[in-house]
Amino acid sequence: MLDAVDVPVLAAGGIADGRSLAEVVAAGAAGARIGTRFLATVESGAHPAYKQAVVDAAGDCTVITDAFADCPLCATSPRARVLQSAVERVRELADDVVGTAVMGRARVPVPRGSGLPPLAGAEGHLDAMAMYAGAAVGSVTDVRPAAEVVAELAAELDHRLPALRSSGVR
Repeated sequence: MLDAVDVPVLAAGGIADGRSLAEVVAAGAAGARIGTRFLATVESGAHPAYKQAVVDAAGDCTVITDAFADCPLCATSPRARVLQSAVERVRELADDVVGTAVMGRARVPVPRGSGLPPLAGAEGHLDAMAMYAGAAVGSVTDVRPAAEVVAELAAELDHRLPALRSSGVR
C-alpha cells in the first residue's frame, strides 16, 4: 500500500501497545488507529463492565460475526469483531430485548442482536450486547487514563523505533 499511494497511511488492526506501534511506523505508516486499547481507558464512554470484559479477555478471544447485525450505523457489512463471550451470551438468551441504553435523556430498549455496545448507563444483560474488541485485546491488562496510555505508547515508540529503523525494517 505504501508504494501504491503518495499520501500518509495509517495502520490499523492489532495495534494496542508501543511495540506494535513502533513496528508499523518503522514499516512506513504515518501513524496508527488504535481502538481497543483506548476503549479500556477512564475517559472511554464504555460501560465499566464492558471495560472490565476487555481487560479480562485472554489471548485473541474475539470473533468476526453477524450476531449483532441489527446495526443501523453499519454502512456496508454488519459483520464485526466482538468478544466471543458476547456472542455466546446473546445466543443463550431468548429475550427480544437484552437491556436498555441511555440516548440523550431517554432510556431506549436494546434489542437482541443490536449493534449498540454497552455504553455508560446501560442496564440489563450487558454481556449479551455488542462488545466490540480487536484481535490485540489480550494485551489490554488494565483501565487507565488515556494520557497514561498515550505517554506509554510514545515512550515505547521512542525506545524501539531507532533500533527497528537501523535494522532496515520497511
